[in-house]
Amino acid sequence: MFTSKKSKMNESLNINVEKLRDLQRDMRKLREMYGKVRNYNIASNLKNVCILNDKIFKEVSLNQDKLEKVSTFMNYYIPTLIKILQQYVYIKENEMKDTLSENTIVSIEKAICDVELAFNKILSRLYKDDNQDIYAELKVLLSELGSIEE
Repeated sequence: MFTSKKSKMNESLNINVEKLRDLQRDMRKLREMYGKVRNYNIASNLKNVCILNDKIFKEVSLNQDKLEKVSTFMNYYIPTLIKILQQYVYIKENEMKDTLSENTIVSIEKAICDVELAFNKILSRLYKDDNQDIYAELKVLLSELGSIEE
């Protein structure tokens, strides 16, 4: 029984390590895309996305229980953003001027600001639980201190 439990814990740890490696790999790709974008506003938004992404990575590295909370973020949002940015860079580098390409560029440029906001919300959610826990502990502490004074 103990070996089985230990085996499951090791398996879970290995899965978490793999997820963190995948996130690091995708973060490198995102930084590469940031370096290729020539539009100042888009590059600025992407720089902020990279900073937020680093903070999210740090948070889930420190507390792997939070990995589940960001699984959709890691498995869908980041790879999709990378794919979209690759197409953006491809269109820009090849100076594609057809209507579909131009509409795609405009749509991506409008969406990048929203992406930055979404990454910010994800990070805020990760901090929220910790803040609620600290707030509850503070209330208990203050309550206890109040009862000592009486």
